Parts: sequence; C-alpha cells; structure tokens
Amino acid sequence: MQNIAERDTFLLNCYYYLKDSNKYSFIDHLPDIGSRVKKQWFLVHDSQLEKDVVLTLVPWNTQCAVSFTKGTKKTLKELCSVLQHPCLFPVLDIDFVFDHNLVMFVHPFQPGGSLKDIIYGCNPKSSWDQKYQAKGKPLSLTQIQSYGRQVLEALLYLQEKGFPPCGHVHSGNIFIIDGTSKLTGFENCLFGWKSRVDPIIKKLCKVKKADVDVIHFGEPRKEHLANFRNTEVVEVLNFIFFNETGMHPSLDELASHSFFKGGNLSELNQSNCGPVHFSSNVKHLLKQYRKGSEENQRRRTSSGNKGKLDDFVTVNKGKKPSRSKIKRPSKGTGEKVAIVQFHQQSSSSAEIPPPPVKKAPPPPRAEKYSSIERVPPKPHIKSGRGGLLSEIQKGTKLKRTVTNDRSAPRVCGIIFNGDEKQNAE
Repeated sequence: MQNIAERDTFLLNCYYYLKDSNKYSFIDHLPDIGSRVKKQWFLVHDSQLEKDVVLTLVPWNTQCAVSFTKGTKKTLKELCSVLQHPCLFPVLDIDFVFDHNLVMFVHPFQPGGSLKDIIYGCNPKSSWDQKYQAKGKPLSLTQIQSYGRQVLEALLYLQEKGFPPCGHVHSGNIFIIDGTSKLTGFENCLFGWKSRVDPIIKKLCKVKKADVDVIHFGEPRKEHLANFRNTEVVEVLNFIFFNETGMHPSLDELASHSFFKGGNLSELNQSNCGPVHFSSNVKHLLKQYRKGSEENQRRRTSSGNKGKLDDFVTVNKGKKPSRSKIKRPSKGTGEKVAIVQFHQQSSSSAEIPPPPVKKAPPPPRAEKYSSIERVPPKPHIKSGRGGLLSEIQKGTKLKRTVTNDRSAPRVCGIIFNGDEKQNAE
C-alpha cells in the first residue's frame, strides 16, 4: 500500500526509537497488515514481559483535540493502564516521538490474527490489500451471538467510564482469544483518527440520530453473514438499521435484545471488574477532548458554510441584477418611495384584480421627404390579347389632335390652302 521510501523512513524512525530503549528489541518489519495509511507495524521483543509484541508508529494528527506534550503522554499511559476489561484488547504502552512527530503504541502479538483473518482464513502477517481477496467463511450462529454480546459489553464499559465513542468497531479490530472477543482500536478516537467507513456512518447518523458505535457494530454483523441466511440474525440487522420506530437503538437496547441474551459471558462473570476511579488529570484530558471535538466540529461547519457562500458568490458574480429588484434610494436623495402593503387574502373572498390597462401606442413619426421627387414605378405591360385590348382602351381616352395634312400636290402659281389662295411668285 505504501511505497518503499515511506516504509524505509518509518524503519529508520523505529531504529532511532529503539536504540535508546532497554525494553524493546527489533525483530521484523511487518507488511501493511492494516488499512490505515501512514501506519507501520513492527514485531519487537519485550524484555520485561519476555514476549513478542507489536509496535506501531503513526504520525501525529494535527487535528487532534488533545495537545502533543509530555503531560498528555503521561495521562494517556495512566488512562490505558486503568481501563481493564476482559473484552478489551490491552494497550501495553504509549509513547510520543517528539523529534519526528510520531505516536508509538505497543499491543500484544496475536498469532491467530483478527476476526477478519479468521473469517477469510488468511495469514495475519500478509499485506492487507492481498489477504482478503478470497470469499469469507461464515461464522456459526453461536459465535455471532457470543462475539456480538462480548463486543457490546466492551462498548458499554467504555461508555460507562466516560470514554468517547470508539468509532472503530469492525472485524479487523476484534481479536478472538480463548473463545472471547477482545476489542482494540478504541484509543484511536482520542487522536482524531477516523475509520475508512466514517463518511458513510456520519451520513447515516445525520438521517437518524444515533450512537456512532451502534452503526459501526452493525457493519461486522453484515460481514459475518457471508453466504449465511438466518432469520434471527436478519432480525437483529433490521432492528439496528430498519426498525419500526425509524430510529437506531442505543447500546443498552441492543445489548438487551433477545438474540444476544444467549451469548457466552463466562469470562466476564469470572473476572472481577471493580470500580474505576479516574484521576484529575484523566478527567481533565477527557474534558479537553470533548471541548476540542466540539470546537473542531463548529469550525468544520462554519468553513463548510463559508465555502458554500463563496461558491454562490462566484457563480452569481457575472450575473446582472434582476429587473424585479428595485434599488432603494438612500435617505439623502429626497426621492419618495411608494409604500406597498401586502394583505393576506382568503381563498373564498379573494377578488381577482382587474387586468392592467394597456397604453395606446404612440403615433407614428412623420416621415421626412427629400426634395427629390420620387419617380412612380413603370406600369406592368401585359402581353398577348389582353395587353392589346388594354392598349386600345387607353387610345379611346386620348385627347383630340389637329392633323396637318400635307399630302395635296404643289401647283405652280397658286397654292390652295383651304379657302385661301395665294399667288405664287
């Protein structure tokens, strides 16, 4: 998943951290066995426990609600040591690498892998993007009942102690040890690290207000049902996602469901989970986390609204104002604005307003004639018999003319012109 350069950088950081440690010794750099980006897993040996443990390095989240200080590190160590429950996978150690802005965790090494590894029957040390390609094997009904009830007990324990919602409940964060499921990854919420399905979970919670862990709890149950159809299990999923009330149940209501009453709680009954008392530093840390989370949420909401406003201004920047929007004159201009009153009209007594009176169109402007006389168009000359008849008719309307007849012969001596006679020379 990560390139070789990033893995080598983390390896050098691990060497840098272990060179001054008298407790841990390096064994192996594991592949990317998990889905989280920029997280590396190392197999080391704990000299005090005389066991192999898994050391993980993760960059510090700048959006974290708690501060990156030595005091926070000390308080987190105290918190993880106090949280002891048979259904919680223990956090053995927490440390801050201030020189490289890294957070270090130490967990027990489980050779059998997570519940997801058991379902898919793959090697826990294989890379995450390769070991879940095959089809998974479904769990039995008894296993689903027991594992589900045990995870619910772990979530209820964290909720009772004032711990924030886990938000990382999935089969990859559940280990099965001697028939008991143990939840891990609950510490991730304190550092602001989100799950891969967090956007989907948030969308579901916006539609129906619910506990985040209830939605996360339902997702592994779907995975457990690969090629498995059982009316009781389907009923539980419907109770979580599609119940009659239209709301998601709480953790208490889910744990009280008849399906989980038959879960195996033998280890929980044998263990003695006494009362847990948090110190003032732990209480202050949890309070600081809640306050910081609320501030981050308000900041994200305001930035989202500002982004929408900027987009709206950008889209409407080039648009001309509508004609219907009349600009109000300022108070100093002295112009009078007509006061418009709006009255609510009932459907029965509402009168139809008269249609607007149309103004008469203005008279046409007088044409300016030029001094040059317009030449009338030439008449169309018809051809054929009709044309000849038209010409004859025009000839009858011509004026009478006087004909000067000069066809008479000229005679020497006398020229007769009507009644007159003249002597020729």
